[in-house]
Amino acid sequence: MRLTQPRKSVPGDDLVPLINVVFLLLIFFLLAGTLMPAPSAPVEYVKAAAQPAPSIPANAVFVDADGNTYFDGEQLTGDALRQRLKAAEPGAGKIPLVLDRGVRMERLKPVFDDLTAAGIAKVELMTVRGSAR
Repeated sequence: MRLTQPRKSVPGDDLVPLINVVFLLLIFFLLAGTLMPAPSAPVEYVKAAAQPAPSIPANAVFVDADGNTYFDGEQLTGDALRQRLKAAEPGAGKIPLVLDRGVRMERLKPVFDDLTAAGIAKVELMTVRGSAR
């Protein structure tokens, strides 16, 4: 009986399938990574400040959940708010704004219209640090 000699394996033969699999994975992730569409317009994303303001300034405008506007402890709307803001002369046309967490956007439009009519060019939104729920 004649026994055949086992074939000598060339070192590195078992690496070819591994290289093929890695190459296929590379191609897969390159294609899968480009499926997300690019933004349709060049935008600069909003950046939040790391620290909230330590205290709320005295000249802040407050808006409750119902859209009522308060300035200097009084509920003011429309012309009365505009006149008080013009008389207060906020520094550099900038005023702090404190919003209730539950206020809806449609209730903010009249507030921003009043601020614009009073000559307020910038609004500083005041926040407090809280736990995420």
